[in-house]
Amino acid sequence: MNQNYKNIMNTLTSITNESIFTGTPNNEYHSLFMGVILRALLDVSKPSLNKEPSRIKVDRLAARSWFFATSGVTCENFEYVCDIAGINPVAMRSVATKVLKRKDIYNVRKEINSFFNKED
Repeated sequence: MNQNYKNIMNTLTSITNESIFTGTPNNEYHSLFMGVILRALLDVSKPSLNKEPSRIKVDRLAARSWFFATSGVTCENFEYVCDIAGINPVAMRSVATKVLKRKDIYNVRKEINSFFNKED
């Protein structure tokens, strides 16, 4: 697993004591699926604003459903993405829950956004 991914997930998981990594070997799709998870974290944690575009509300709700669905296609999709990314889906849901409860959500979002701006 790319060290940058480990660093960002370790930063996010410092809020929990759960092991988030499953030990899945790295493959050509790993980076793509880690990006999907991190993008969904940004979408679900985006604070609501007055007069925000409806697209942002839809993205926030879709991300919430994706993380927290307990059955059906959405749940299966989340677990599949986590599996390819080498992330434990139960632990990832816990991380998402704790991220949403953080008082410093702007700092958490800044950390995730900075990850996307790093070069390998």
